[in-house]
Order: sequence, then C-alpha cells, then structure tokens
Amino acid sequence: SVTARISKIEQKDKKYLSELVSSVMVNKILITIVVVLLYLLALFNVSSISAHKDYYLILIPSVIAQGIIPIWFFQAIERLKIVTAIVGISRIIYLILVFYLVTNKSDYLFVAAAFSFANILLMFFIWLYYFKSGFLLAFPDDKLVMQTFKESTPFLE
Repeated sequence: SVTARISKIEQKDKKYLSELVSSVMVNKILITIVVVLLYLLALFNVSSISAHKDYYLILIPSVIAQGIIPIWFFQAIERLKIVTAIVGISRIIYLILVFYLVTNKSDYLFVAAAFSFANILLMFFIWLYYFKSGFLLAFPDDKLVMQTFKESTPFLE
C-alpha cells in the first residue's frame, strides 16, 4: 500500500512524499464523489432513508471530511501525537455540542450538525498540520495516480 511505501521513504524527501499524498488524495476525492452521489441517490430513492432526509443531508459534510482526512499519512510517517490530540479535541467538541444543543428528542438534527461540524474541524486542523509540517499538494502525474490506486486496492492486484 501507499502507506507502507511512505513509511519506508526518508521524511526529508518532502517533494516525493507530497506527490504521493497528492496522488492518493486525487483517488480519495474521486471515490468520495462517487460515495456522495450514491448516498444522495439512496437518500432520494429509498423511502426508509428519505423519511429522515434532513438528518442525512446534514451528515454529507462529515462524509466528505472523513473521505479526505489524511490521517493515514501521519500513521505512515509515525507522527501521531498531534494527530491524536486533534482527533481527541474534535471528539470532545462534538460531545460538548451535543450536550449543549440537544435538550429533547426533536433536537436530533443537532446531533448530525455537531458531528459534521466536528469532522470539518478535524479535517481543517489535520490539513493545517500537514502543511505546517512542510508538505504540499501538487497536481500528480496520471500514471502515479493509477499506480497508487492499484496499490491501495487489493482486488485490483
């Protein structure tokens, strides 16, 4: 997998690491788009889900954020202290928001909104940490994008 390959590359080679991350992110963005489209298709065509459409619509930002958070990258380069702190803080914020906003059953939409908000914050701060660590995003070569997709997809190998 790309995570395994990144773990073997010297962290000083930020240009190559940035290229790998960028190629993975292209794949993750494309997959996230497909997932969101399928999610919306189900949302508007499956009656049991459509009955709670507002709840599921509020969760879309969370689905997108989870799709493009590069926690796997920090696992590969073994820099998890700050990432763990950011994840923990976002979960605490979610919990505080739920306790603060939800006072009765009719407030269930606030649970989804708090979850999406916490995940957007998580995504923002993880990417901020990525850039502050000296890594970049670039337009990756198509060949590298396909290679990382094949490496990361066990059923294509």
